[in-house]
Amino acid sequence: MFSQLALIAITSLALVVEAAPSLLLKRAGPNTGNETLTLLNHPHTVLSGLPSNNFAFSHKSGARPSFKGALVKYRARASDNENAYTVLAPGQTINFEHNLGQTYNLTNSGEGEYDISPRNIFYHHSLSG
Repeated sequence: MFSQLALIAITSLALVVEAAPSLLLKRAGPNTGNETLTLLNHPHTVLSGLPSNNFAFSHKSGARPSFKGALVKYRARASDNENAYTVLAPGQTINFEHNLGQTYNLTNSGEGEYDISPRNIFYHHSLSG
């Protein structure tokens, strides 16, 4: 039923932000293809609302913030729960919002500019079987 699990890479994000106690990241992700995508809200993707380790950080000094979010063990399988998927029609855009200050400890890596890149792998559920 979920044997057609495929990996899809969507354009990655690179931002420069100021470190703050509550670092809120907002980003929009469009479907630039010609087909509707049914993406699994996997905890190891930015589609998940869980504070999981979905971003790579680097401070201009080379320091990296420590991860303090949720460690998630997850087994993907088909679900009839509509909340398990994000459906993205061609041309449609989904908005992401993550509070990185709750997921990463920026204290030791210091204030300043960071390069932040999200994981850009998504799990596509093919309805064709």
